[in-house]
Amino acid sequence: MPKMHERVQRLHEIEAVIFDLDGVLVDSEPIHFRAANRVLARYGTAISDADYRTYIGLGEGPTWTDWRRRFGLRPSLHSLLEHHTAARLQEIAAGVPAIADAVDLARRLRDDAVPLAIASSSTPAVIDALLTALGLADVFSLRVSGEDPEVHAGKPAPDIYQCAAARLGVAPTACVAIEDSGPGVLAATRAGMFCIAVPTRWTADQDFSAADVVMESLRYFPLLVG
Repeated sequence: MPKMHERVQRLHEIEAVIFDLDGVLVDSEPIHFRAANRVLARYGTAISDADYRTYIGLGEGPTWTDWRRRFGLRPSLHSLLEHHTAARLQEIAAGVPAIADAVDLARRLRDDAVPLAIASSSTPAVIDALLTALGLADVFSLRVSGEDPEVHAGKPAPDIYQCAAARLGVAPTACVAIEDSGPGVLAATRAGMFCIAVPTRWTADQDFSAADVVMESLRYFPLLVG
């Protein structure tokens, strides 16, 4: 059962729901992990899954900036990001594992005319490919990526959630954010949003103390809103 904090009462004031994508709607971290190692293999190096987990939620730019320094990679950051995006798109084309409870929730909210958005650190191309593969392209017309010009700093900074709320025309305090990572939770709460954390096997060791609610599955979401 979910752990509920006193601030759950705020849910009665909620007007919109903003989803993170990776780890929330799709179990895509294995895809990104394999793609990252395909790129790193070109330069004779690799990253372990345990090491990779420490970067989840930080965004593409900061992650590859650190790997470029750490592994002494000679290509430009732009080139590395392009290679990683291409590798991920190839992996996505082979199929993606949906997180059924989250996908079902998104469709129910859409059917109930609840304003929805995606706030993901991934690139626009990867976001679009994942949503298409999940059959959710028509559910999330508003998508904010880590590459958006209005997102000056990635998670855990609040920029991406502030941008999503502004484009929805809803105050951040009237939004629910759904996240699977510690940095994502901090981004949402720093934006002033009510945040539901749904840790995954990839992020279970991260710090979720800033979340308003921590639950094992979004099938519990209806219990929060009555």
